[in-house]
Amino acid sequence: MKRLLTLLIAWLILPAAATAVQAADPLKPWRHLPVLHGGRVKPFDTYARETVRIMTGRESYRPDAPDVAQRINHRWDPVALALDLIFTWPGWDQERLARIQWMDLHADYWASHEPDDWDKAPVLLIQHNQLKRMLGFADEVERVSAVALYRAKVTPPSAPRAAEGKKQSGPITFFDWGRQLRDRLAQEEKLTTVEQKAWELWNRYMTFITLRMGTEIGLMATAPPPDPSRERWLPLAVLLAADPEAIASRLEDAYSDEALQQIRHAFFQARAAYLKEGIASERFAEASWRFVNALRDLGLKVNEVRKRERAAQGTVVFSQRDTAAYPASTRVLDIEVQYNLVDPFGKATVLYVLATVLFALGLLLKKPRWAYWSGMAVAAAATAVATYGFVLRSIVAGHAMGASWRGPVTNLYETVVWVAFSGALFGLGYELYYRRWWFATAAAAVAAVSMLIATNTPSVLDPTISPIEPVLRTNLYLVVHVLTIVSSYAAGALAWAISLGGLALYLFTRPTPERRALARDLAQATYRCIQAAVVLLAAGTILGGVWAYDSWGRFWGWDPKEVWALISLLCYMIVLHGRYTGMWNVFGLLLGGHLCFLSILMSWYGVNFVLPLFNEGRPVGLHGYALGRGGLGVVSASVAADLLFAALASWRYARVWLAAGEHQQEPEELELPTGAATGA
Repeated sequence: MKRLLTLLIAWLILPAAATAVQAADPLKPWRHLPVLHGGRVKPFDTYARETVRIMTGRESYRPDAPDVAQRINHRWDPVALALDLIFTWPGWDQERLARIQWMDLHADYWASHEPDDWDKAPVLLIQHNQLKRMLGFADEVERVSAVALYRAKVTPPSAPRAAEGKKQSGPITFFDWGRQLRDRLAQEEKLTTVEQKAWELWNRYMTFITLRMGTEIGLMATAPPPDPSRERWLPLAVLLAADPEAIASRLEDAYSDEALQQIRHAFFQARAAYLKEGIASERFAEASWRFVNALRDLGLKVNEVRKRERAAQGTVVFSQRDTAAYPASTRVLDIEVQYNLVDPFGKATVLYVLATVLFALGLLLKKPRWAYWSGMAVAAAATAVATYGFVLRSIVAGHAMGASWRGPVTNLYETVVWVAFSGALFGLGYELYYRRWWFATAAAAVAAVSMLIATNTPSVLDPTISPIEPVLRTNLYLVVHVLTIVSSYAAGALAWAISLGGLALYLFTRPTPERRALARDLAQATYRCIQAAVVLLAAGTILGGVWAYDSWGRFWGWDPKEVWALISLLCYMIVLHGRYTGMWNVFGLLLGGHLCFLSILMSWYGVNFVLPLFNEGRPVGLHGYALGRGGLGVVSASVAADLLFAALASWRYARVWLAAGEHQQEPEELELPTGAATGA
């Protein structure tokens, strides 16, 4: 026990040690370098993680293949990988970057050099077996190289619109197919599944090329354009290779030849030191800091130009922060890098899994005291770590929208993490009051499963911190409505998990007085969780109507999200009403608490992932800003398995338990805490 706690404490204080180690990190100047990408200013560390995740499907990547060059065949830090892809591109030596146009990039990239080690490495994630076969790859291939896609020929399964008057004559390059798909999407045509996967692969392919060429990494703020929606920073390729007069026109009074030459000289010195001496060399570190500092000095001068321009355009409110300005302080960037390196939600996932194992082990060993309190301590530590993660994420996300913080639930990834967090809070709170193992066990299990899903499915639950829709930029409503609704999902998930144990009791055991008593206690525990879910769901739905009236001018509009929130509320209220009037017995309450969660799942996942499939892939209703794709097969299989489990439990209840005299048993109130309950 003492050894376990010692290891746990040591593991939790690793973030503090990691902070101290950062001072000696040769990548530190690059990790904290401000870039504009994805609509917000972020550190290069975040940009690298997001870009590597887009290309490979994971943040930490190793191009493990027999024909990969030895130099690159190891586990890569995302920042180190991004820098290596940039620095080793031979095109920097040929000064071919005067033309920075999107559709020229593909030709310019391959014309600038012979395929190198990274071009030949299997970097790009490819999904869907039909697409693999169309491009000439085996079904078992998970990733392909950029040069393989460059050389691939394909006969598209469907030709472009007949109105164009062109008939597909034969195979075309993969790149040309991607351009066709892009044009069709621009005309709001619906893509087939294989075409959608091809479009995603094409974007990974172009991400690889634009990363190496430095055409998407915005490094320098500019004078504000007349249309704020067209806000762009000058990318690395422009700063290093474009005509100085073109750069001067974007920087206006802040521009100087000397500043531009300092930036270019420092970058190429850093690149030369990296290629010759490696990442740990002093020359590389010195040149990297000169590059970062030269960018910062020029960026602060540009900020003065931006202030004057925005004031002259009448677009500035002096209490409003310029979210596209070059950051004068790196405080929030440092917080974001800390969030990335510590990975609090990843650590919380491990702790919740450990807590679940401890509680389950305790149940198998007849509830020893050490297992109970160890599980409670680990679950509490996991919740504390998750709290730390939400604090950091809220600060970073708030900065992206010009505020000091932002409510931590604006996309599906954050809602799943919040369900884990609030489910653990509910379960531990109930457990401290009732001292029953199943509250804590169910809470730890719900939190562990939710965290595992959130941290291991980035293609479906995108963890990227992005600017949010204008309708969501009200922290008051965002907190009181969204957090309330999502917390009701957590209470419903807790009821689902406890009722799962109750149904398993009916399915796998035979009726005895002790098991009947246990079933009654589980039913009452389910009932307590349903009460919390109904209160939160009702309050959240009403608050959502208030927000809708303020934003859209109507309280209720039968939007699909509103309808399914109402359906979820009514489902749970039927269960509560049936319990109050005696309509349900113990089994009925457990079954109702279990099945009602499927209505929440439809409101939570189905409205934004399933219903658009019946609307040509377009959003349904005003809540369409939460549109997502992926995971439908897994979710459908899980729902089918859950329904089958409930049906089997119902069948065995009717065949075995009712035959043994299990009739209308009204759930009893849970007893007050006792030492026997906890094994004390």
